[in-house]
Amino acid sequence: MAQGVGRGALRILVSGLFLHPTRMGGMAHVLVRLLAGMGRAYDSTAPAPCILDIMVSRAGERLLRREGALGSYVRPVAAWVGGGRWQRVVYENLVMPLRFPKGRYDGAFFPLFTAPALAGRPYALMVPDLQVYQSPQYFDRPRRIFLSRVIPRSIQRAAMVVTIAETTAVALRERFVIDPDRLKVVYPPLHPVLYATGDDSSRVSLPEPVATWIRAGRPLFVGVGTHFQHKNWQSLVGALADRRLRRAGACLALIGRLGPATPELRALVDAERLDSSVALLSYVDTDTKFAVLRSARALAHPSEYEGFGIPVAEAIASGVAVIASDLPVLREASDGAGQYVRDFRRAEAWADALWEAAEHQLSAVPERTRRRVLQRHHPSSTARELVGAFVDAFSRS
Repeated sequence: MAQGVGRGALRILVSGLFLHPTRMGGMAHVLVRLLAGMGRAYDSTAPAPCILDIMVSRAGERLLRREGALGSYVRPVAAWVGGGRWQRVVYENLVMPLRFPKGRYDGAFFPLFTAPALAGRPYALMVPDLQVYQSPQYFDRPRRIFLSRVIPRSIQRAAMVVTIAETTAVALRERFVIDPDRLKVVYPPLHPVLYATGDDSSRVSLPEPVATWIRAGRPLFVGVGTHFQHKNWQSLVGALADRRLRRAGACLALIGRLGPATPELRALVDAERLDSSVALLSYVDTDTKFAVLRSARALAHPSEYEGFGIPVAEAIASGVAVIASDLPVLREASDGAGQYVRDFRRAEAWADALWEAAEHQLSAVPERTRRRVLQRHHPSSTARELVGAFVDAFSRS
């Protein structure tokens, strides 16, 4: 379908994120899907009201092209070669104002918490969460000081603040007193594979030891997310040492990038002799991830803090039961259709929840709920919401 650009379309400069096929953070995935969603949301009969130039490296450009995110109104402009956090800050503050002067663009979009002091143009700012304020223990001192000082200034100067959950929007309004017309919720889009017709998961070969566990009829639980400390995977892994779960043959597959918590997780697996019950699968491709998820008794999501909890929404959209920490944002992500663990920092509480799920089949996700979550996170509708935020911000600036 041909893409279209509206006459008099706004020109917006998008500060890039580190884009790499296997090492991208969660917000980089959200940005790529939002950009790709624009290609599905607009065409020649309903042209897009803005043109986005996104600053990326050559590797990032190749990734965007592969994901279908580039088109006549999403275009790459050459930026830095690397992708480190501090490289981005230096580039935005020193290089961007010189290379991209104010007159060339109607506005800018900074998709990760902060904007440069010399932005030189109206800008929209995405603040996915307030973890630096609510869980500061997970940040090293330089990053904690930088973010806690720069985020308020960036929010104060922004023409529009975008966040990804109503729960976070409430927290933003309470902390920063943002006018309602300057704050917009744009839910993160889910992976397009969830909207494909037909289910090809049966054609995907499950990785070992998951395939063996399934053939043996063992209750499988799946966790999805990078091995960060705040994800609280140690409580979930520790739960598998419970005698009841050992007798039930329960097993756990963790899908996600290795991270700071990986050594602790491996040590816990060794100490509790859980080698035959816990698999750290690291990175797997999308088809394999969803095939494993759909084979599970439930998704287990023990996080102590989340900006949204995309794996929870993906599980509900896939019709898979969810057991999650009792956090408001995870209730929002699951549309209230999950089982929630109140004392989620304790392995014993997770053992109780998993044993209950292993012994008794959890209630199926209501079809009405599944469809509602799919609709809320559809790539086209979320892209339209983001574009609407740009139009509201820059048309009046």
